[in-house]
Amino acid sequence: MVRIDFYGGGDDVWFSELTFTTLGCWRKFNPMLTDGLLYGLMKEEISPDIVTPAYLERVLNDRSWVAVSMDSSRISGSYPSPVDLCINFEDLSDEKETKKRLFDSCIDHLRTIQESSLRCLIVAKNGTELHSFGANAPVKSTLNYEACASTYRMNLGVNQFTQHNIS
Repeated sequence: MVRIDFYGGGDDVWFSELTFTTLGCWRKFNPMLTDGLLYGLMKEEISPDIVTPAYLERVLNDRSWVAVSMDSSRISGSYPSPVDLCINFEDLSDEKETKKRLFDSCIDHLRTIQESSLRCLIVAKNGTELHSFGANAPVKSTLNYEACASTYRMNLGVNQFTQHNIS
């Protein structure tokens, strides 16, 4: 990845520089999915013929990975990938091992529902209790959070969700 910098004034535009380490490599890409796509292209695991502007727009605007937090708004939201969703679990702890355990548990839950068109993760007890379920429903970016929350509330008490407690 390279950033091309220009300066402009009036009707004139001047080349400035090529920046190969945007932000000095100290920030993570947002969304994290971007980093995965760039890595896949670099390692030739993804064909450049597939990664068209339309493909990128569709993938990066996808919001079918949904977290509904029952006790914290830090995780709630819709995300373009499971990694983008689960990376938020790192904010729930200051301990490196606990962060890793929370992230891994989140990824494990989402892996079980990856084939669904809408993937819902209910988060309780500061990330230590997770319920995951998938729905083959139309995915609408603004309504995904509400769809997951209402489905969970309607089925509360019905043992159809995967639950995992971290000890």
